[in-house]
Amino acid sequence: MFKDWLQKGKFKNRKGHELAFCKICQCELLAHKSVLKKNLKTEKHVELMRVSVNQQNLPQFFENKSGLVNNIKRAEIKLVGFLATNNLPFTLMDTLCPLLKDVAPDSEILKGIATKRTKATIIMKLTTRKHFKLILSEKLSTPGSFFSLVLDETTDRSTTKQSALTVTFYNEDEKGVKTHFLDIIEIPSGTADSLYMCIQNCLKNHSIPLENFVGFSSDTTNVMVGKSHAVFSLLKDKNPATVCVKCSCHSIHLAAFKACLKLPISVEDL
Repeated sequence: MFKDWLQKGKFKNRKGHELAFCKICQCELLAHKSVLKKNLKTEKHVELMRVSVNQQNLPQFFENKSGLVNNIKRAEIKLVGFLATNNLPFTLMDTLCPLLKDVAPDSEILKGIATKRTKATIIMKLTTRKHFKLILSEKLSTPGSFFSLVLDETTDRSTTKQSALTVTFYNEDEKGVKTHFLDIIEIPSGTADSLYMCIQNCLKNHSIPLENFVGFSSDTTNVMVGKSHAVFSLLKDKNPATVCVKCSCHSIHLAAFKACLKLPISVEDL
């Protein structure tokens, strides 16, 4: 009943109870049978399960397909990629596809497209995202493919702490230095140890060797770049070749703040 969509969660809730993770809904649940059964019957879960049953990874997407079906799948992926590239909401698919069919009613490819917000989300999560993350991981894991890591921590509206990681590296294919999003991970706390383990686990999960990690950038908080027991100091202990470049925006802000302290407080002192 549960094995196809459920896995053990990484964290516990505030009361110390184990959490389970729904791979379909991409959310954590209390690991109680009644809660899991209730989630199984929710409208969101049922719809996502229905859509994901026929989803394949990107290479399989094009295997053994007829010309028309292949072109339809290709068009759907390109439309989803268009939304992601231009930072557009997936809800746009609810009106975009009918509009395209109306503009070109004689197109057999457009007639076959049946992608709305739910399917577009599934295509991005289960095919396109995994495909490009795999390509990025392979590039960063190549011996001599050095990269820098940019780390920032945030809290979403449900008070769940998250850590976003991006990488900067020289891309041989594009012949230039590029910055790519690597992952965003939920963390139990915003401590240096927690963030350090987040980086370690992220690189391990993507099979990226720490030896290729040579640079670190973040804001200027003590947790990130403090002199003792900060994220950077822990990373440097593991890899002494790592260098730190603090965020220029935060540095400018601190400089401006210190400069403003020298200004007179009252108008009479001007």
